[in-house]
Amino acid sequence: MATEVVIIRLSAIGDVVHALPVAALLKQQVKDVRITWVVEPAASQLVLDNAAVNEVLIFPGKALLRAFHPFSRQQEKLSESFQFMRALRSRHFDLAIDAQGLFKSGVLAFLSGAPLRLGFKGAREFSDRLMTHLVDVGDYFGSSRHVVEHNLSLAQKAVELLNGNASGVVPVEFPLPKINEASALRVKELLETALDRAPNVPPTVRSDRAPNLLSSPLSTATDIKSDRPDQEASRPLSSPEKEGGAGLLHPPGKSELPPNTESSPTTTSSLSIVSRPSPGAKAKLLGESSNGKESPRSLLVLIPSTTWPSKIWPADRWIGLARKLIEKTNYQILIVGGSQDLHGNQAIERELLSGTTGRVANLTGRTSIVDLIALFNMTDLVIGADTGPLHIAAATGKPKVVGIFGSTPDKRNGPYGQQCWTIALGLSCQPCFSKICPLGTTACLKEMSDQYVFDKLTEMVPLDSSG
Repeated sequence: MATEVVIIRLSAIGDVVHALPVAALLKQQVKDVRITWVVEPAASQLVLDNAAVNEVLIFPGKALLRAFHPFSRQQEKLSESFQFMRALRSRHFDLAIDAQGLFKSGVLAFLSGAPLRLGFKGAREFSDRLMTHLVDVGDYFGSSRHVVEHNLSLAQKAVELLNGNASGVVPVEFPLPKINEASALRVKELLETALDRAPNVPPTVRSDRAPNLLSSPLSTATDIKSDRPDQEASRPLSSPEKEGGAGLLHPPGKSELPPNTESSPTTTSSLSIVSRPSPGAKAKLLGESSNGKESPRSLLVLIPSTTWPSKIWPADRWIGLARKLIEKTNYQILIVGGSQDLHGNQAIERELLSGTTGRVANLTGRTSIVDLIALFNMTDLVIGADTGPLHIAAATGKPKVVGIFGSTPDKRNGPYGQQCWTIALGLSCQPCFSKICPLGTTACLKEMSDQYVFDKLTEMVPLDSSG
């Protein structure tokens, strides 16, 4: 008989990424384990169609609270809420793991009916009082230990409870959802369209950065680092993540993606942006080297925006950095983000394209989580704020990843991996863990010049300066 385990990590996108090693370790160490993941809609694509997760239960969140309001008339939401609770109870879980450490996640663990409930000692909102077993990681929000390592301590205790003995030393893995053919083709089309529209010769994708994205059902990264629980509100990267209902169990292969990113029959063909570019894009896929010969460009992705003002590097610094990268390296620059980031990212794009520099294209609001995984598999370098997509990039294990940090601790929340770096000023007020700067200055980011970041990049990261 299978061992039934439920992992409760509802949000945000980066935090769910950091909890994925829990599922990986359980799959490695516990025989016949069956994992259900409870998650809010915005981060659900990370665990849907993920080989490490057997079923996904979408938590209705605020809709559930509204449905139970005494003046609520949302009968449909009420029905969804009851459906969610029935599904949670019906699995007869052996173990519930609260990887969130909030009252709502603790209540869900308790209501699951699992006789064993595991969480962090000293978790917020007294949620630890609803657990039967606790893991003491010391100061959970301390800056000295990465949050991924906290989650691994939770996973190791879970293995001990289920197997009767502690787990051995195992590599850290970030199981990511399968890149289906539809997402691979969608990224190809987005790139071709973006390159057609971008002036001044954008590039080809280098063949050594474009692996066969469809050859493996499980994209993982090993020995990899990122985010404070619930520090970032659950939010979709784009409209696709608004799709799908709450309170439903989803087995692997059952996706909530919209039709243009829905899973279709898998093939073994590689992403065709390299082999079969459209005629219009093909002319823009090659840059010109100093010797006059065509030279392929590598992709560099910028992620300027996030939900906390205290984590956003000013737009003029992003513009200055991008101009330096265009002038002194061979990269094609792409800008990504969610639909809520569109205004700010468009302003950055317009400023870059209004000058003499080209080689920049904006994909903001046009990519789902799975699309980003496909894109990052083709990318050489990612530079971004402390936000979900930055940590997705790190979890793929493919690009070099650099995080620009302000209010959050870079050693605890930084991108996790052997090819990951962070840049922070290290002011005496850092980290403050505040959404809005308590001093009203946001000096930790405003005093960080684009020249400072570029100099740090050249010190830390092998940049593509060919051409």
